Amino acid sequence: MDLESTRIKNMKRGPESSAAFNKMMGSLQRDTVSLFNHLNSNEEAISKNMDILMRENHFYQVQLKELENQLAELQERYSNEGYGKNQMKVQKSFFNMDGFILGERNRQAYIDLENGMAFPQLTDITSKLSYETENGEIFLPDELKLYIKESNDTVALDETNNEIVYEDINNEDLDAVVDRDATTHWMRTVEFNEEDCVTELYGEMDIKMPVRNLNNLYSNVLTMNPYPEGSMTIEDIYYRGREDQWDRLPNFPTKEVEGKTVPIPIKNAQKLLFSFPKTEITELRIKYSQPYWFQNNNKRAFTYGFQDIDLQYCIYSEKSTEFITELKTQNDEQYFKTIHSPKAIPADISESNLNDLVSHQLYYDSNLSTEFEFDSNIIAPLNTVYIKTTLKKEGDKVPVLKGLEFNYEFKTNQIVQ
Repeated sequence: MDLESTRIKNMKRGPESSAAFNKMMGSLQRDTVSLFNHLNSNEEAISKNMDILMRENHFYQVQLKELENQLAELQERYSNEGYGKNQMKVQKSFFNMDGFILGERNRQAYIDLENGMAFPQLTDITSKLSYETENGEIFLPDELKLYIKESNDTVALDETNNEIVYEDINNEDLDAVVDRDATTHWMRTVEFNEEDCVTELYGEMDIKMPVRNLNNLYSNVLTMNPYPEGSMTIEDIYYRGREDQWDRLPNFPTKEVEGKTVPIPIKNAQKLLFSFPKTEITELRIKYSQPYWFQNNNKRAFTYGFQDIDLQYCIYSEKSTEFITELKTQNDEQYFKTIHSPKAIPADISESNLNDLVSHQLYYDSNLSTEFEFDSNIIAPLNTVYIKTTLKKEGDKVPVLKGLEFNYEFKTNQIVQ
């Protein structure tokens, strides 16, 4: 922090005149006020950030417990089924590069470590909500509008359509939702008396695009980071194009119930990336809920919000792109007997049919010079292989993977089956 008084020369000797004395005292007074304001600002920021960290830590602990339970279940399954039959199933995600090789630069697929996804190389990304200046600053157009509505499970449904009745709330500080700044959050805490018996909060966010500033209305990617991470439920997402009609965002998960298509809510939502065919969008409507609350002085405090939302138009390479997976047996005493063709696992909100978009090839060596077939009988004592996965977009269909599944049989030094 730059203090005005520190720029006074020979301050320790005292002022040379009354004018210099008055100038020095004025500087000290202004510095004192500045330090006081800075201290208050830091105290407020620390309190807010500590609240964020405590809530996030709570839900991270919940997620950790769920992962531990899943790991225990997998270990029990492998113990009972895998080693007994000399079979193994290995799943790999894209949250780290362990076991992955990108290969030649001009053919590399893009692995998004933050969202844990792999897809064809990006050649251009255009945000439909904000602009980035040449010096890296983010500019939000005046035409961009965000609105928030709120309700809860004690409010009676609309008698005409049996839908949730919302009320408008203050939409101040919503710029933090779309400012592309990882250090900012928009959050809201609502408290109810215990006797009100509120068990779930409902919300609806409308985002109106700055259409006059856009070259075109096309979008094909929506990124979202709900807050607190791992707590909110994304109930549904709608969009509006050039017409007044609202439609569900393409690729949002759905199911058929009594002949009707209904959304599958995304519970305990973490960082989300929605990939869909290019679509003209002028307005988004995100429906969400918060089923978790914190007990505070005989009140239920519901906190929800978003760290970042961005609507983008991404252009992907028309060329085939690839990455390589190094697959090893569990230990040096095991050798591959048969390796089956991998299963590409599509991201939850993306193109689900990957038959013509993803292919795999199996190699003995990391140089990919010697290929052999999946499901073939492996005679040589081999415990490391290399699998090349090729991603190729077709039209508006883009393969977005959240993981790979490898199934194989193995043999050991002691027993060869």
